[in-house]
Amino acid sequence: MVSFPFSNAALLQYFPGKTAECVTHGLQAIWQRIGGVPSRVVFDNATGIGRRLGDVIRYAELFERFKAHYGFDAIL
Repeated sequence: MVSFPFSNAALLQYFPGKTAECVTHGLQAIWQRIGGVPSRVVFDNATGIGRRLGDVIRYAELFERFKAHYGFDAIL
């Protein structure tokens, strides 16, 4: 689910897993629907895209490429 705190709107895209492939595909579908990409995305419990080890965030390689392609910041 993607929520937009300033408008209290939300969109849901269902996929059978939490892998980087599922997350990136779901985000692409949602961004197509809203017609744009946010500048910052905050993730809660998204172990498929990366892990926080102290102050260091290690993203999955696929998700790193996805972030670079779309030009958004991600926060875990």
